[in-house]
Amino acid sequence: MATITSNSSGNWATGSTWVGGSVPAADDLVVIAHGHKVTLNTNIQSTRTGDVTIDGNLHFATNGKMHLHGLMRVNNTSNSNNTAGEFVEGTSTSGSLLSMANGTEIKISGNNSDQHGIQVHSRKWCGVQIDGSEPTLITTVSGNHAPDASYITVADASNFAINDRISLYKREEDYTLANDEVFFVHDVDTTNDRIYFRQYVCPEATIQSVSGSTITVDDAAVFKVNYLLIFGTGNNRNVLRVTAINNNTITFGSTVDNDPSLVGAKVYQTGTEKYHINGKFCRRIASAIATEYVGATNLRTITLNDVTDFSVGDEVYIHASFSKLGGNLASNYYYTSSGFGSTSLNGNEGVWRLKANYTISSIDTSAKTITVDRDILFNGAVGDPVVKMTRDVVIKACDTSGNDVADGDQDTARVFFSVRYWTSTTWHNAPTRRVKIKYVQFKGLGYNTNDSTNYRAGVTIAGYNGYYDTTRDGSSADSSTIHNNSGVTQTGENYIDGCTFSSYNLCSNDDRDGDEYPAICIRHPYGMVTRNLVVIGSGRGVWHWSSQYFNKSHGHIAAHCAYASSQIEAGYEMPNEYSYGQYYSSEDYGLMLYNIGRQNDQGKVMHMRVENHRGYAFYWGGSTISPNYRRFFANRYKQLCNLADSSNNVIVDNSKVYPNDWDATMSIYGKGTGIIYPNTLQSHGSSHLALRRGGTGWKGTYCFTEQGFKESEKVTVYYNMTKFEGVKNLRNNLWVPSWSSNPNAFSIIKVPANCTIKIKSVIYIPTDELDGTGSSLSSTHPPYVVASYAHNMLYGANEYDVNDNQHRFPHDDLDLTDSAETVDLKNSTQAQGKLYQGFIEYTQHTTAADGAWETKTLTVQPQYRAYFLRFGYYFPNHNLVHEGFYAKDIQVAMSVAPPNGLEMWPNNFAKVSVRPSASFDTGKKRISGRI
Repeated sequence: MATITSNSSGNWATGSTWVGGSVPAADDLVVIAHGHKVTLNTNIQSTRTGDVTIDGNLHFATNGKMHLHGLMRVNNTSNSNNTAGEFVEGTSTSGSLLSMANGTEIKISGNNSDQHGIQVHSRKWCGVQIDGSEPTLITTVSGNHAPDASYITVADASNFAINDRISLYKREEDYTLANDEVFFVHDVDTTNDRIYFRQYVCPEATIQSVSGSTITVDDAAVFKVNYLLIFGTGNNRNVLRVTAINNNTITFGSTVDNDPSLVGAKVYQTGTEKYHINGKFCRRIASAIATEYVGATNLRTITLNDVTDFSVGDEVYIHASFSKLGGNLASNYYYTSSGFGSTSLNGNEGVWRLKANYTISSIDTSAKTITVDRDILFNGAVGDPVVKMTRDVVIKACDTSGNDVADGDQDTARVFFSVRYWTSTTWHNAPTRRVKIKYVQFKGLGYNTNDSTNYRAGVTIAGYNGYYDTTRDGSSADSSTIHNNSGVTQTGENYIDGCTFSSYNLCSNDDRDGDEYPAICIRHPYGMVTRNLVVIGSGRGVWHWSSQYFNKSHGHIAAHCAYASSQIEAGYEMPNEYSYGQYYSSEDYGLMLYNIGRQNDQGKVMHMRVENHRGYAFYWGGSTISPNYRRFFANRYKQLCNLADSSNNVIVDNSKVYPNDWDATMSIYGKGTGIIYPNTLQSHGSSHLALRRGGTGWKGTYCFTEQGFKESEKVTVYYNMTKFEGVKNLRNNLWVPSWSSNPNAFSIIKVPANCTIKIKSVIYIPTDELDGTGSSLSSTHPPYVVASYAHNMLYGANEYDVNDNQHRFPHDDLDLTDSAETVDLKNSTQAQGKLYQGFIEYTQHTTAADGAWETKTLTVQPQYRAYFLRFGYYFPNHNLVHEGFYAKDIQVAMSVAPPNGLEMWPNNFAKVSVRPSASFDTGKKRISGRI
């Protein structure tokens, strides 16, 4: 093993390029000296290469391929100074660069202790630029398109097809602009080169009849006046603006192009939400299944909407549809062993362990079919995505002999691609690094535990590499000027764009539970653009780790991940938009969100689709400042949400998460029977938010407003209890406890001094279970109505300070005993003058509520000073999970008007009025509300 250093610029395979005239031999250590550009344009994988130090430029030209058995570091050893600038060939004082063109490959071997991989060092003027070829159909936008445009005119609409997912974007765009937008293709007019589309998450309905300028649909409540709607195709295509809605009849401003085929057709919302300029890219990021099929042994050929993106030998991701489940699942449908998997959907694990990547063995272009290398054992629905994973730049793991690593082999290779963590925002440090990566297939890379800070994910882009500000001289990608503005990139926009990632070797296997870290990970960035990634069989999918400044992330597809399809953490500064994601079939979480909008209220998370998850569809953690959560879609998941104990209230607008095919909401919404939980639903608060300690009810709830895209409908989830409001055909508000212990739902209200409070609850317990089957109600334990002093507003704690068992709340989970020195207090009368010790009042509904409306009233006596009162429903167990209960709005009567208006959170939890003696039978005075 020798160290071979470049002598000049030239080809790798040319002796004169190297000091001493010898081309690097097997396992030699290689140094590319400052100012030299060494070009690799042949396949040298048969001669394994050891460590490579890049001080100049190592350039992989077309056909350049290497087997790296070491650490390739973009190092810039001698020129990490303020004035060096980016690499310039022939300039020995310039920086360093790894560059790769189309048709190139680096395969990397090395176990966990080796720490082998590719690393961009935390030094000035280090860079990586990888430019693969366009992997899928692409064109450009023709002309400028203002928001609310009903179609996109492009240079060439040929081969775009119905149900394509298309992405509109522009690179090298100012950090303040987040103008990516993703659509589903509805129809294509190739004569005029127009692409008609539907919004990525949008309402839809089915046409029942057509007459003049109106259509009647099955449910018009999902639409609004002034929406642009699209229905029909070809000569029968209609794109019309809604002028009126009356029941299920929608009126437009012009006549509908009527045709009998419109009856039964779907109606969607269309119209762009962003501005799209001339020359912007329009790329197909996913094709779609055109003909429904049922998975079976020997099924290997499927029909697509278009096959022009694909070639024989391509690796493709084929989406598994769980919308129609059959008994056709075979043993190799999942990775299964050691209790980690099951071929039964009810067995929990199998959904995320699916082997979903295939290799194309043949293509019939006339029939638009592809045939793959093994049986397709799951179902496929029309419109489900089929995505090309293959790129013509490949960086992948291999064994020491250069062979591919088998699925499930966690130990042979633990190699990485890493831009090293560096959090200096001064102009001459991290912002001088260039990170421009597009159209790369990363395969088999993953968690290296010897340096978890830098190599935790398979692909980690870390550090404050800078944001692109078009107003700063010297910050563009092609500028030769070095400027001195802190935080602004010296190299133009930094991005990772159109790449794919799979790591089945590390994350899914038959022997032990897989790693949860391998992912495409953006850690602690400034101004990073993350676009149109496809991540299948990984740990955390698309992972935004730690604080994210000026971050833009759009258009991803992730599936079958060992932990989460996407994890997005603290969004700081602007614009911080995370949008147009499609997340499928992961073990624990679909979309995880932490601290979005933490320093500002401009953070956006929108148009997110989450389906087929073994665990939770969504997770919220940390504190936020009113981020814009809008247009979420979720279906086929075991639990809707998990809310961390540090979370504030979360509001998601204009979305659809119910009914869920897998739980009792199918029956609640009259859509059938849930597949996994036909008689229950699972919506959890944090386990840290039990009644005695936590503040769920005034802190830590989540609410979907305009649920199902309907203005009248709302779903609010408290601590293990869900409230449905405005759902058609329900008797009243429906409350459904979950299986987890001690479901409760509370509000906090500010009570003036010397004010009597009365709380009235009216409930009805149905005699049928949620799925419509009969219920004996033999073990009914109706909810308690509880009111207590909430004297610790930070955590919502309630130290009720009772010291003997006879005054305990009659269930052990709510233990009111603190110490032998506390004062014996139970009710609000005993708390007068001693409010610090607290109180609790409660009454329980009875079995009289079974099949009939029952009223219970709770009185809270006046206190000598103002205080905060927590009140609402509490279950000491999880009874009524199969029935739920209907409840009229809780009423609160106050004998004294709050001097500064009503202060209550949630502010619509109860109807509050001022009445003499807090009586519900006398005249009332309305009071204003505020938070």
